[in-house]
Amino acid sequence: MTATTVQEFIRKAGTINEESVTDKVYRQGLDFYWKGYYSKALAKFEEVQRLYPRHSEVEILIAECQRNVAVGNDKHYWPDYYGYIVTILIILSVSLFLFARCKSPLKKTINGDEITKNNSVN
Repeated sequence: MTATTVQEFIRKAGTINEESVTDKVYRQGLDFYWKGYYSKALAKFEEVQRLYPRHSEVEILIAECQRNVAVGNDKHYWPDYYGYIVTILIILSVSLFLFARCKSPLKKTINGDEITKNNSVN
């Protein structure tokens, strides 16, 4: 039987050939695993285990992730820190702006004469 014939039967049966949620989460876990983000991969593999407890590979991958995290092989996943980094940069920018504004000489005029911060009339 050819692949075209099989696809025809599948289409007539009303099914759709698409990736399941379990497959998507499993692929995300594998991507993290292969890149060395073992704690991120562990969370994905545990989710796969909740979704499909009889998965053939997930128990082995969970154990591998736990071992790699325990021995310190886990990489930092920097996108998790982007929110903190942006917040710190905003705080620093506002602080520098306020500091620069406070350091500029305060000038006022009284009767047309300019008075600076040290109350001397120019």
